[in-house]
Amino acid sequence: MKGSLTLSVSDAAAAEELIADERVAEGWRQVIADAAGTSAEYVQLTLTIASERRLSSLRRLTGAARILAAYVIIVPAANQEEAASISSAIAASIVSASQSELTESIAQAVSEVLGSGYDVVVEKVEEPTASTVLQVALQPTATTSSSSNEALRKRMSSSARLRKLELGQVLAFLAALAASSAW
Repeated sequence: MKGSLTLSVSDAAAAEELIADERVAEGWRQVIADAAGTSAEYVQLTLTIASERRLSSLRRLTGAARILAAYVIIVPAANQEEAASISSAIAASIVSASQSELTESIAQAVSEVLGSGYDVVVEKVEEPTASTVLQVALQPTATTSSSSNEALRKRMSSSARLRKLELGQVLAFLAALAASSAW
């Protein structure tokens, strides 16, 4: 699941300072995790300063800068159905969080780390999107013996030799075909 928040801060120097501090990023990861109803360990966060071109008129008027907080939430699940269900619940939770609640939580995370001299406002909450990635972890079992490992290795070796033989046959066929036709 991925999404983003667009934050407004008082100026470019403040924006640079905020994105450079890992403690701020950790606090914001926790805010996003809380809004999603999950653990911060499942949230990956990337903080960047928004493009100068898009901000030129805003900066001229207010001196403000914007930070893009792009996040990815890893949804641990046993299968696709469970992942889809959890992803829907997370998306609904994030969408239901108000911008003022998120602003308050993010400002509090900043003040706990850097003090209260920063004006941070959540301007936009992008609706999260889900994509399913299944990850399979293979682990050896306690019943695997060295003789079964050796047998597996031999089967793999003979399988690799068979593939080489098949590839050799294919190459020989292509060479004969090329020699017999006018390429």
